[in-house]
Amino acid sequence: MKNKLIFILIALLLSCKSQKIEWDFNKEKKIKYSYTQNTTSNFKINNNTTKSKAVAKGFLDVIVKKNRTADLSLQIKMYMLDKKGKIKDSLINTPKLTVRDMKSDGTFKSKNKNILFDLVFPLPAKKIKKGKQFIIPMEMPWKSNGRNLTIKGTNTLKYIGYKKINNIQCILFNGKIDVSDIEIPKKIKGTHQSSLKGYGSYYFDPKNNIYMGADIKIVIENKGGSVKHSSYNINSINEYKIRLVK
Repeated sequence: MKNKLIFILIALLLSCKSQKIEWDFNKEKKIKYSYTQNTTSNFKINNNTTKSKAVAKGFLDVIVKKNRTADLSLQIKMYMLDKKGKIKDSLINTPKLTVRDMKSDGTFKSKNKNILFDLVFPLPAKKIKKGKQFIIPMEMPWKSNGRNLTIKGTNTLKYIGYKKINNIQCILFNGKIDVSDIEIPKKIKGTHQSSLKGYGSYYFDPKNNIYMGADIKIVIENKGGSVKHSSYNINSINEYKIRLVK
C-alpha cells in the first residue's frame, strides 16, 4: 500500500512538472501541412451590401535549414462558392506566401509582417504548466487614406491539457486572439476602425517536437466614415484547418 501511494505521488509530481515547447530543427527537412480556409465576406458601402463565399486549399511547408531556422511557404488555390456552398468559379493560383527564418521557439529573426504565420503556429515563450496562460504579441499592417498604420494585439494561449490528433497524443492550447489596438492620426479625417478577433485550438506533439495542426476562427472587420457622410463596413469570417501531412 505504501509503495502504491509513493507511485501515485510521483505521478502527480510529474504531471505538474513544467516543460519547454519547441520545434525540432536539428536537421534539414521539409514538413508539409494541408491547409484549408473558408471565408464569408460582407461588403457594405453606404446602403449597398455585397456578400461572397470562398474556400482556399493548398499546402503549408515548413522548410528547416542548416542554420536551424525554417522558412514557411504557403501555396493555395482559391475557389468562389455559390449560395449553396458549391464551387462556381476558380481563381488562378494565388502568389506563394513566404516568410523566412522562423526559430525553433516560433519567433522570427526579423519582424514577421504577415500575421497569418503568427496565427497558425504560436508557441509559449516560457515553460508550460496546465492552466497557465501565455501572451504572444501580434501586429497587423493596415492602410488608411494612403497612410501605413499598425494594429497591435495579442494571442493569449492557455495550456488546456492533451488531445489526440490522428492517434497522436498532443498538447492542446486554446488561443484568444484580439488585435484591435490602433492609434489613428488626427490628420486622417472621419472615423476608421480595424480589428482581427477570434480564437484557435492548437495541437503540438511533445514527443516529436512538431505541430500536428490547428483549428482557427477569426473575424476581420474594417469600418468607418468620412466627413461627407459616406460609410463602409467590410468584414470577413475566416475558418482555418491545418493538419500535418508528413
